[in-house]
Amino acid sequence: MAFIQEIKRKMTTVQSTIKITNAMKMVSRAKFVRFKKQFKEVNYFFNEFYKAVGQVVLSLKKMPKPLENPKTLWVMMSSSLGLCGQHNTNMNKLLQTKFQPGDKIFFLGRKNQSFWNKGDTDNPTVGYVDIQDRDLSFDYCQQVSDQIMEQFDLHQLDRICIIYTQFKNPLIQHANSFQVFPFDVAMFKAFNPVKMEQKLDFEPDEETIIKLISPQFFDIALYGGLVETKLCESASRQNAMDAAAKNAKDLYEKYSIQFNKLRQNSITQEIIEIIGGIS
Repeated sequence: MAFIQEIKRKMTTVQSTIKITNAMKMVSRAKFVRFKKQFKEVNYFFNEFYKAVGQVVLSLKKMPKPLENPKTLWVMMSSSLGLCGQHNTNMNKLLQTKFQPGDKIFFLGRKNQSFWNKGDTDNPTVGYVDIQDRDLSFDYCQQVSDQIMEQFDLHQLDRICIIYTQFKNPLIQHANSFQVFPFDVAMFKAFNPVKMEQKLDFEPDEETIIKLISPQFFDIALYGGLVETKLCESASRQNAMDAAAKNAKDLYEKYSIQFNKLRQNSITQEIIEIIGGIS
């Protein structure tokens, strides 16, 4: 009888879990719809802006040479909340393959800090901003980019790279990275695969334009990466909660079958005892 009560208690607990995971799934779904709309609105502009900047970069008379053993400031766009599947883990794994001694990390979101902050003297963290969903705007990203550039200059680093999550579809998202400063010629060639037939004239010259647009490019790249990463985070959390709800339902059915069998055996035993007493 005590075991039956224990199974019943577990069933009640699982029912509560199902309600919680379903509620979190609905919240994640609402955020996903909002961020997807925001992503669609800005993605076209970002792509066209990258192409326009690429035309200037690829028109340089003297292409910048790749840096040898550069010291990098990695901007990690992790989440501030958990229960989002492999979203944060995948970015950590990607950075592990790229991180070199002397590199530094600026965190946007708090979840991945503990993985990299080992408490020793070689702590790579140089900054942290906890960006909430309601803070995600271009103006706010401009303020954050100023903080990042301060750390970049303070630690005398060579380049800035962003670690973010690239959106494929609601079920598939990939951790990715790209260099935002100095300009990566290979990235702009990917955005401008067709060779320009007519050479463009720039006023002022290309070098001056690049110096002027570099801060704006960083602001836009930061905002675009955050919007896409937030979209991926909400999709990943929605999938995680959906899987958790399904697993909880399966567990509830298992407990329900077990409960019914035990209850049936208990009733059968009581009937046998009653019949035995009458006879």
